[in-house]
Amino acid sequence: MNKLKYLSFLFAALVSVGCMFTSCDDDDNFPIENQIAGEYKGTLDVSMSGQSMAMDMPQNITVDKASSNAINLTLANFNIAGMSVGDVTLTGLVLNEQNSGTYSFSGTQSLTLADPVGTVPVEYFGVITNGKITIDLGITWNDMDIAVAYQGDKLNGTESGEAAITAFSFSGENTFITSQPVINADNSITFSVADTTTTEHLQALQPVVEVSAGATYTASGTDFSQDVTYTVVSENGRNIATYTVRIASRINSLKYTFDEWTTDLFSLTRVEYPTPAESGIATSNGGAGFFNSGTSKLGFPVVEDENGYSGSAAKLITLDSRSQMSGIAAITSGSLFTGQFVFDLLGALNNPLTLTKFGIVYTQKPLYFKGVYKYTPGTNYIDGSGDETVDGLDIEDQCSIQAVLYEISSEDETLTGVDINTSDKRVAIAALADGSAKADWTEFNIAFEYLEGKSYDPSKKYKMAIVCSSSKDGDKFKGAANSTLWIDNLEVTGEVVSAK
Repeated sequence: MNKLKYLSFLFAALVSVGCMFTSCDDDDNFPIENQIAGEYKGTLDVSMSGQSMAMDMPQNITVDKASSNAINLTLANFNIAGMSVGDVTLTGLVLNEQNSGTYSFSGTQSLTLADPVGTVPVEYFGVITNGKITIDLGITWNDMDIAVAYQGDKLNGTESGEAAITAFSFSGENTFITSQPVINADNSITFSVADTTTTEHLQALQPVVEVSAGATYTASGTDFSQDVTYTVVSENGRNIATYTVRIASRINSLKYTFDEWTTDLFSLTRVEYPTPAESGIATSNGGAGFFNSGTSKLGFPVVEDENGYSGSAAKLITLDSRSQMSGIAAITSGSLFTGQFVFDLLGALNNPLTLTKFGIVYTQKPLYFKGVYKYTPGTNYIDGSGDETVDGLDIEDQCSIQAVLYEISSEDETLTGVDINTSDKRVAIAALADGSAKADWTEFNIAFEYLEGKSYDPSKKYKMAIVCSSSKDGDKFKGAANSTLWIDNLEVTGEVVSAK
């Protein structure tokens, strides 16, 4: 399927979630005003062809009386994975009484949805009983099935609308914490640690969280060696706030052995994926998690190899992903980098390269980038950069290993896959010149070269981006399936330079 056509369908189908209810005629009179009408607080799940698109997404539904036996439903500020589609109002839904206090609606109808979907068949089933509502929908388009499930509880009108973290701390005596957590105005929660703090110290921290009365919260994880996001939902479900807990102190020592690995969670699909345990390192596994929730698994492009140069190593693999999600990406190259992989559906639809946030704060003048690697190119070179994917090309794949120092004006600023190789914010680069096959472990020690007109200024702020890929043109969806890059003992050495 053409990528643009597929992505257009994905958006149109998700927008249409709120428009899939209908009604039938019935002359019964039901206690709608007293028992059914009101606001319901609940969660929404959406999947497509067995692959989860959203899970446990907070959503309120308002029910009001349309007639003696029918209701209207309104979904206010409806959104899927961060994409707002506005208010959706559904009218004239006729109820059937199953038993005392239980009412249902079900059937099949044809709906005309936004282009390019057009007219599609929809099956629906809903139940309202004892202050609870459940809704299940099914829509089929171009042999693809979309399933929507909602469940919620009726509010009594007295619930609070406050959604805030009111206090945040860590339990126990954590002597390595030099500055206790502070809740900032921008909803970041920051704390500082000693230079000798280990990953194990940060992973063992036990948070103590207090939120607004009646509110609930969820966390993206418990490993505070990396950013942890907290989502707070008000008691009435109308307000949602997000907070990010992070270490405020800057990372000066960049050395990665890849001897320790853990698992992280791709929150949208609830898929766990392997990741190095060392702070500041991310991989393309975050994106691959999007393609590993259905019955057909893509696999992960970055895994641990216990037979590394010394201890374990990172193994980066270029995957043939043409069979996944109707060919949205011809290949998925193994990528490992300093920084973060931040998934949002709208960014993935517009330009997936924006999801890789390269670099961590660096306060030294870099001198050398060193490490050890070996590389085996795959045999089937695939070019998926155009509308038509071509494979079997007579091209030998190459790997890419580089470190980039770039200037920032604030710590939130970052380069991405879009501009890491072109931005005028780049100051110095240390890049592997030869990305060809290496059967044996090969050491490299590359001096940083400053770009024309650029120099290190200790009064300015910088980030260091280490970026490694099993296919050097993987960001253009070009590379050989099964190209494999092993990397170990990466290190950036630098010197402290004082501002004059």
